Amino acid sequence: MLYISLIICFVVSILLSLIAKRSAMTIEETDKPENKFHKTVIPSLGGLAIIISFIAGISIVSPNFTYTIPIIIGATIIAITGVLAERFQLTVKWKFIGQTIAALVVIVWGGVQVSSIYTLQGGYIEFGYLTIPLTLVWIIGITNGINLSPSLDGLAKGVSTIALITMTLMAYITGDSFVANTGGLLIASTLGFLLVSSYSPKILIGDKTSFFLGFMIAVLSISGFNNVMMIYIPAYILGVPIVLHYYLLGKGFTFKQTVSICCSIAAIFSLGAFIFSTSIMWGAIIILTVIFVSSQFLSKYRFI
Repeated sequence: MLYISLIICFVVSILLSLIAKRSAMTIEETDKPENKFHKTVIPSLGGLAIIISFIAGISIVSPNFTYTIPIIIGATIIAITGVLAERFQLTVKWKFIGQTIAALVVIVWGGVQVSSIYTLQGGYIEFGYLTIPLTLVWIIGITNGINLSPSLDGLAKGVSTIALITMTLMAYITGDSFVANTGGLLIASTLGFLLVSSYSPKILIGDKTSFFLGFMIAVLSISGFNNVMMIYIPAYILGVPIVLHYYLLGKGFTFKQTVSICCSIAAIFSLGAFIFSTSIMWGAIIILTVIFVSSQFLSKYRFI
């Protein structure tokens, strides 16, 4: 059933992306070229293909799993928030309200919570009463992490796919069937869209899907890992390339060059998740964080 659902997600995503590309121009669901890195009006409805195909797939594979219904409802709320944000230019306050409601659905109803995390010494820290607030901050933070700039559409697709592949493979290795299956369906849906879009922005994912991908990566990182990977995957596979793109564009690199470099860096960070032990990963997180933060005080090496 999983293999059939993967094929369904992939094919449906392609078909819906093609349909969305044509219909978005008709209903004026487009991304204007002002202040963007493309020079023409481009359909921004295509990201719904990822969302719809994924929801169809997960409904087939895991209809009775504890997390399934809350995740579908949370993802739908996120998508609606993104659609309204694009259509009516909603302020940050209204986006935050929509994201908070979606996050609370999976946290309170679905029980997707980060209640503890393993430490460098092999023990773990319990969060206690801070569990729900910290989980809420985590989900909202990652949800917005890949939607910081209108120029990030191609980069968001690339690094999100790399992060999803990393989490899915790690979940498969550790025997977490829900995260492995859900991640696989997301990858199939995203790859279908990427075939239609690729680096050249023939059709954009828009806010609705940037929020959705960030939301799902945040939820899956909590669902499957309570160790260092929960921090490492979103922070470095997603965060570093997205922040680095500002620096590269400022140095004169083209958009395609920037996306290629940043996705390559994300892939390198992804390999580290499989090669190194937990203790080494904790050390890498600490060292990279110190280097990154310190660089922001030196104008010569600033990324942002």
